[in-house]
This record gives sequence, structure tokens and C-alpha cells, in this order.
Amino acid sequence: MANYELEIVTKSYRDLKFLIINDKKLTIFTKLQNLITDREYSSNFMFAYKYYNSIITNDIKESLWNKYFNIEKEYKRQFISFNESSDFKLVHNEGFVISNTYPEYFIIPKNISDRELASVVKYRLKGRVPGN
Repeated sequence: MANYELEIVTKSYRDLKFLIINDKKLTIFTKLQNLITDREYSSNFMFAYKYYNSIITNDIKESLWNKYFNIEKEYKRQFISFNESSDFKLVHNEGFVISNTYPEYFIIPKNISDRELASVVKYRLKGRVPGN
């Protein structure tokens, strides 16, 4: 009977060590090696991102996102409001027309008009809005 140490280093450099005791035929090692190297398993089983897109369509992703995520509620959770006394306003970057480097919704100071925003992003690198 042999004892083996199995060390796995993840992409985030976490180091996992397993001590395998009394594994006569190296069954754990063999199964892991087959999962990693066998084309039939590795392309479908080990790496979920390879089959995720074939199962979850864009329509499903969008409907789930819209069902469970509301941008105004999210900002409210962070204590940012958009009422008349607020210093901020919510900008809808529909179709990423304002800037393709910003999300669909983002906040800016309330005193910046839509016209000013459009002219600022036109002359800034990657359409970014100045921070101060």
C-alpha cells in the first residue's frame, strides 16, 4: 500500500494538497488524469464554459438578468438616490451609443446635461467621462 500526495494549483494560485492513503491502484489519480486528458470528458465535463453557451441562450441570459436585477434598486441599496435633492442622475447608455466602455446604465453628476455629456465623450480617449 502506498501513500501519495496530490497537489493542485488553481488559476488563482491557490495550492491544494491532498494526501491519498492506501490507494493501491492509484484510482483517484487515474480518474483525475482521465477527466483532464480524455477528449470526450475534458471538452464537455471538466470545463463548464465550453458547454454553457450551448445550453443557456442569450434570450435566457437576458430574461434572467432582467428578472433579478434592477439598476435603480441596486443604486438604492448603495444609498445612491435619483430624486430631486440628489447630486447624481442615471444615464441610459442604450446600445452603448454614449460610450462602449461604460455599462448600459451609469451615474454622472446631476449638473451635467446630456448635450455636455455627448460632447465630452466625443473628445475623450475611449469615450470616458472625466472623474473630477
